[in-house]
Amino acid sequence: QCVRPGPDMKQTEDGAVLQQFYEINTPSEWDFFLGPVNYHYHCGVEGPSPNIFENAIYANVFPFIADRSSVLDCGCGWGAPAEMLTQQKKCKVTCVTNSTYQADFIKKNRKGLRVLTEDLNCFKPARRYDVALLHESFCHVKEQDYLLKNLFAVADNILIVDHVVRHVPEFFREGWLMQIFNTEGLANKVTNSGYKIQHIHNSGEDFIIPTAKYWKSRLDQLQPKYGQLKTLWEVDIPLMFETARSSSGSELCVIYASKNL
Repeated sequence: QCVRPGPDMKQTEDGAVLQQFYEINTPSEWDFFLGPVNYHYHCGVEGPSPNIFENAIYANVFPFIADRSSVLDCGCGWGAPAEMLTQQKKCKVTCVTNSTYQADFIKKNRKGLRVLTEDLNCFKPARRYDVALLHESFCHVKEQDYLLKNLFAVADNILIVDHVVRHVPEFFREGWLMQIFNTEGLANKVTNSGYKIQHIHNSGEDFIIPTAKYWKSRLDQLQPKYGQLKTLWEVDIPLMFETARSSSGSELCVIYASKNL
């Protein structure tokens, strides 16, 4: 059930916990961590750009979103992928985040982006879009079926890039509020919502190691004492190195689906 913690945002209890998990670290800490890569907070890969995180957008997002599309970026982070879409593909992008830090940052630093401060667990978009984008954000949504139903009502296509596990059952990571599927489970979520899958592939471990190396290099200098950055530094980065190449490790799955083929 949604509650209203402030005048501008409805939120579930899970959404409030996730917001706090992001915002317990200070803006200056986030700036040190993400500033050198233009505030991309997602997996990256080697490629044509020296910014490995831009390469991830070129590989997993750009091929599926046509120039001048209207895009609903659900769980937009700090707006870096959305900015790339507006600047390089001339898209009209609406960003959705439940973090006031992120919303304020986008309003101040990203030109041409519309920002909605909303909890995806109870979000009902009011406009129509060519594409709904969930870039490493769907796993953090508890009310996934509810969200997909609402996106199906307004978006002709959906693009999900998210973490999946290989050869092990799906599981829930309590600390990060993350529901991790295998590829089949994630695909079933999409098709059960009414969308028809046009493209699906797994990106493998190539996106994991470059990301872990960059994050470790920044957090080794920052040495965070609390919050999401401390958890990332002490728990998740070592786990990324350990599991990326194991038979049961994690990888990214890219799913592009449409209402009508």
